[in-house]
Amino acid sequence: MNTVWLPLLNDPRFLKELSTQGHSTERNFMEYKTRYRLRLSGYAPNYLSIDFHSIQSKELRDKNCFVIRTGKGNFVIFDENRFEKPYLDLDLSGAEELSYEIPENFEHLEDAFKENPIENSSIEHLWFLGVFKQIIGRISLENECYIGPRGGKRSTFDVYFKDKKTQEVIKVFIYEGQEDLDYSIFTENCIYFFEGKNFPDGRGGLDLGWHKVIFPASRFKKYSNKRLIPGYFLKLGTVAYFAVFPDFQFFNGGVILNDEKQFIPKQIFKIDLKKY
Repeated sequence: MNTVWLPLLNDPRFLKELSTQGHSTERNFMEYKTRYRLRLSGYAPNYLSIDFHSIQSKELRDKNCFVIRTGKGNFVIFDENRFEKPYLDLDLSGAEELSYEIPENFEHLEDAFKENPIENSSIEHLWFLGVFKQIIGRISLENECYIGPRGGKRSTFDVYFKDKKTQEVIKVFIYEGQEDLDYSIFTENCIYFFEGKNFPDGRGGLDLGWHKVIFPASRFKKYSNKRLIPGYFLKLGTVAYFAVFPDFQFFNGGVILNDEKQFIPKQIFKIDLKKY
């Protein structure tokens, strides 16, 4: 039985925090683990950096709670009755299907991409097929685009949540730690940045944590004259989807993590990689 969070869920001080403010104070996971003498394998991010709502601890979900990593091995637990969970609930049924052509005389590269179906390779595959240029042409009506920076970066920024009870947006913590960007594409007027996930068995990925998409936005804060356009690349088996979300706006220089209006895609595209 998973007992990672039971000691905290039974702690009167924690329960008082949750009932009065809707979230816990920020705690350090190693100190928490030591205090309750928990024997847990793996590192703190395994328990704090949760990519999908479906893999949040059952202990927390049963109590309508979720945990968010705040950096430096720290975390905050939220009551979903007060703070909407910051996870997507994607509906792919209305996706617009895009066509593509394999560049002449490069069938061997197409074959190589199919032989290497890992996440990063899958994203490069769509660039090779010209899919991203089609998407950019539809979203921002631009033709010229270039691959931008990607990878991990240590960042610091304020994180806000909207409180369902008061309807106020409040700063809950300062994120200070690693954020990871899977891909970015720059045009003259826009910066597209997105998270990528690959499910070879064709199932999963619809409940992605918004922090995976939006935390990397902090590295582009200085480009205030450009549109920042978040996206999510999801490959299910041999079918790839690309969700484009509303333009991102910073809030007091920080990020509102549970803004449900941001979670509804402006458009979703579908690419059947077995069709051609």
